[in-house]
Amino acid sequence: MSSISLNFLEIFNIGIAFVDGDLRIIHTNSAALTIIDQGDVIRSVDERLTCHSSSEQRQLRATVRSAIGNRSPRCEYLALGHSGMNRTLLALVRSHPEGHRDMAGLIIAPAEAGSIPPSPHLRHWLGLTPTETDIACRIASGRSAEETAHEMGIRVGTVRTHLKHIYVKTGVGSQAQLTAKVVRAHLLLPNEIIPPNN
Repeated sequence: MSSISLNFLEIFNIGIAFVDGDLRIIHTNSAALTIIDQGDVIRSVDERLTCHSSSEQRQLRATVRSAIGNRSPRCEYLALGHSGMNRTLLALVRSHPEGHRDMAGLIIAPAEAGSIPPSPHLRHWLGLTPTETDIACRIASGRSAEETAHEMGIRVGTVRTHLKHIYVKTGVGSQAQLTAKVVRAHLLLPNEIIPPNN
């Protein structure tokens, strides 16, 4: 990557990192380095991204390798960590060839409580009710349906019913796809964009 490209990454408040298929860190901006250095959910060990959980490590490696092998501009999202710790959201933006070396770009953001607020902008963009937006944001922040129900003081069945309505309205079929849509809107769309259904 050119020094101009690398310097450009420093203007973002969200973490941006590039890794290869073995999770070797090729480059990070300052925001990503801060999150990695905190080591709450992901950290750097021998210059590789490493998760505390071996199952999350396998999932991260498989997702990065899938992104590198898939040349389409599709995004994959992972919520790492559990409810007792500061979670981290990773968005694998797309594969990016660098000379003879393939790599995946990652957006790394802390996902602590309230990290994706149910804003009116997001609600209008997704075409959801305030309650549906709140549920969608909690799920996208890495909470389970059970955790969401507990936090909101409602039944798990009610959360699942809302999720079915959310899936229909947003055109997704799973929590992973919903997370992708919500996180992409939250992280990548400026608030000035006029929602498509207005």
